Amino acid sequence: MSQFPHYSADAFWEVQHSNHYFESIFKLAVGNITWQTQQLYHYQSTKDNTYLAVLCTLVCQKLGVDYGVDVLYQVSIYAELRKVEWKIC
Repeated sequence: MSQFPHYSADAFWEVQHSNHYFESIFKLAVGNITWQTQQLYHYQSTKDNTYLAVLCTLVCQKLGVDYGVDVLYQVSIYAELRKVEWKIC
């Protein structure tokens, strides 16, 4: 155990991806403060449907930071659905 725990640092990064999908989670801890960010991208398109989802977040609970943008775009010919959702946290 360190004499100076407030100087300790730890980092974690996880990435998942495939065709039309990407997700990344990154955590950085310095002392007793932890920052986390997440990015998500998902796209799917067929002749009749289009779907796009994008999510970006930045969180630090200790400092009361919780920002995020969540975008969903969806078009369906059969259901006559055209929907765009924006969420800003």
